[in-house]
Amino acid sequence: MVENGRVYALGAMGDLMCLNADNGKVIWEKKLNRVLQGRPLRDMAPMLGRIIGDEAIGRPTKPGEYTAEHPMSRAYPETGLPKRPATNISQPNLVGDTLFVSFFYHGPLGLKLAKDKAEVLYRGKDVPNPLKAPVLHTLMSTPGEKDGLLYGTGSGGDVQCVDPKTGKTLWKDQKPFGGKEAVFGTAFFIRHGERFFLFTDQGDLILANLSPKGYEEISRANILKPSQSARGRDVVWCHPAFAGQCMYVRNDKEIVCVELAKT
Repeated sequence: MVENGRVYALGAMGDLMCLNADNGKVIWEKKLNRVLQGRPLRDMAPMLGRIIGDEAIGRPTKPGEYTAEHPMSRAYPETGLPKRPATNISQPNLVGDTLFVSFFYHGPLGLKLAKDKAEVLYRGKDVPNPLKAPVLHTLMSTPGEKDGLLYGTGSGGDVQCVDPKTGKTLWKDQKPFGGKEAVFGTAFFIRHGERFFLFTDQGDLILANLSPKGYEEISRANILKPSQSARGRDVVWCHPAFAGQCMYVRNDKEIVCVELAKT
C-alpha cells in the first residue's frame, strides 16, 4: 500500500516494513508476531488494516498508534481456538461496512464495522474436509469484488460467487481448472473494468465475466509453466503485477511479460 509518500509492505514471515516511496529506504520495520502481543503498532498509516494470524489490526487509538482489535481467537472459528494452521494468506475484503475474511481450514468470517465496534455477522465452522465445504474456504488468493459481491477460489479450485453480508456461496464453477477438482487450486483475481483477469496456478491467464448469473470465460492462454509441486499437482503460486498495459509474473525459473493492450 502507498500513502503519503510511504510504501507499506508485509513479508511472508510477518515483517511489516515502511519505506520511503522516493528512494526505497527503510523508515521502520516491525515483526508483527511479536508486536501483536498487546503492544501498539506505531507510525502506521491511518488506512492500514490487515489480518495477521488470529488477530486483526484495526483503527488508530492515537495519531500514529494502533492496537490489536477484535482478536479472532475469541470468536473464530465458532468451535474455539483453531485446531489447524490459520493459513490466512488471503487479504481481507472491505465491502461497504462488511469486512470479509476467509481461511482455508476455518472458512469465512464476516464483521460489520461501526465507528467504535465490530459485530460478528457469521463465523466459519471446522469441517472435516474443506474440499467439501459449502462456503468459501480460500487458500491464498484474495477474492475480487464487483457490485457488492465477491469472487474467489475455494479449497478445491472452484470459483465461487459469495455474498459478503451473509457468507453464503451463490454459485460454484470449476471451469478454470478444467471442470475437475484441484486440491489447493488457486486463481488470482484482478478486476479490469467490468471484467476480470484470472491467473491460475497452472499458468493460465483467463479473461472472464463474473456476475451473479455465473462464470463466463472469454479467452485464455497458458503463459507460464508450473515449477513447484503441491498435493500431487504442479503449480505456480505467484500473484501477477501490472504496469504499462502489461502483466508480469514469474515461476522459479523465469519471469515473463505479457502485453495486454489489445484485450
